[in-house]
Amino acid sequence: MAAEHVEVLRRSAASSPEAAAAVTALAGRVQADGRGAAEVHAAGAVPLVVAVLREATAPGARESAVRALARLAHSAPATRAMFACGATRLLIAAAGAGSQGSRG
Repeated sequence: MAAEHVEVLRRSAASSPEAAAAVTALAGRVQADGRGAAEVHAAGAVPLVVAVLREATAPGARESAVRALARLAHSAPATRAMFACGATRLLIAAAGAGSQGSRG
């Protein structure tokens, strides 16, 4: 099932609504406790989700990418892939942007 969403990400521009929907679906495939992370990682999702986090403009895409990566971090292989893709820096930046926006 995750492979279908990963294929959509491979075919779509990272900033497209299709990519945003695929990332949202992948985030849903990985439970908050990390169940499903191995399947999503094995499908090759990590670099594609990182690309969406880096380039997304569609509403909710960045939030879905952050949620997916946070859940994937429960899997050691996915965590290593996240580091290799530079996801840590992007997640820190996303967290900082979110906290600045709430300072009213």
